Amino acid sequence: MAEAFFVPDGDRFVPTEWTRGPWDPNAQHAGPAAALAGRVFERLDPGPQLQVARFTFEVLRPIPVEPLAVEAAAVRSGRRVQFCLASLVSGGEEIARASAWRIRPGPENLPVPPAEPAPHPGPEGLASSPIFDPWGGPSYFSAMDWRVAAGAWGALGPAAVWMGMRVALVEGEEPSALSRVLTAADSANGISNVLPWDRFVFINTELTVHLSRLPRGEWVCIDATSRVEPNGVGVAESVLWDGEGRIGIPLAGVPHVPVAVPRVLLPADDHTRLRGGEEQSARSPGMGAGGVPPGDPRRLRSSGRGSAGPRRPPAHLPELALSAPVGPG
Repeated sequence: MAEAFFVPDGDRFVPTEWTRGPWDPNAQHAGPAAALAGRVFERLDPGPQLQVARFTFEVLRPIPVEPLAVEAAAVRSGRRVQFCLASLVSGGEEIARASAWRIRPGPENLPVPPAEPAPHPGPEGLASSPIFDPWGGPSYFSAMDWRVAAGAWGALGPAAVWMGMRVALVEGEEPSALSRVLTAADSANGISNVLPWDRFVFINTELTVHLSRLPRGEWVCIDATSRVEPNGVGVAESVLWDGEGRIGIPLAGVPHVPVAVPRVLLPADDHTRLRGGEEQSARSPGMGAGGVPPGDPRRLRSSGRGSAGPRRPPAHLPELALSAPVGPG
């Protein structure tokens, strides 16, 4: 298996098992998919001259572990700002939408206060945390390095965790700074869970990230707090840090639903057995992909999406495929 969340295939991106999230073995964690949309925004003209200052990702339905096409366009472009839209499509269905404001940075000569330093220890002196292993094999959780800086992994309440990518976003490419942020930022509601994981699911409907600057280095700290009302409606909010200071704020709306979901933690060094071809040994006999028996209601039905042909752009965005290249190049 590729050491990446996605493998390019023409104008589509084929997800690997590293994208699998916590709620179903055949559904992706939204972080890599959000980063894939951000990658396309970065490639719109005029490229790196503009910085993503606000990114929003709307999750319209579960993101299947099946090929995705990404269509994007600049809706409004000015001398200093650009507003962009993107759509992620799988099996002819729109799975998610993204939007971004990109801003052209000016000279760094404003008389601003010094950068606010991170209030937590850096990742270099922290040990990797035990790996949350929901499906007995590769997943988003084993594809990331998690180092707890405040709070406790799996405990209720606020927490801060440094996150680093163990695999690339797209095979053959070095992840950009934006990719590193967006791959991690969707994890705030899991880092700071308010209700126990074995009794509730809390799948955010969207993610919005405001960035004053992009991170420097390979690590991003998610300093997260979740708040939930008795009716189940909640918000996960956090502060983003890199090794030099504060870089942004992500917010996510999170409905909480009671349901039983099995949880497994592996020792931190066990991520090695989940890599390459060795993940098969982690599954129990008779289990399907992800360690879940065929026919188990937790498995999504693929309906043959994996063999589908080229995706057509959704009807509400007919111009996007003509406005920007959407392939891996």
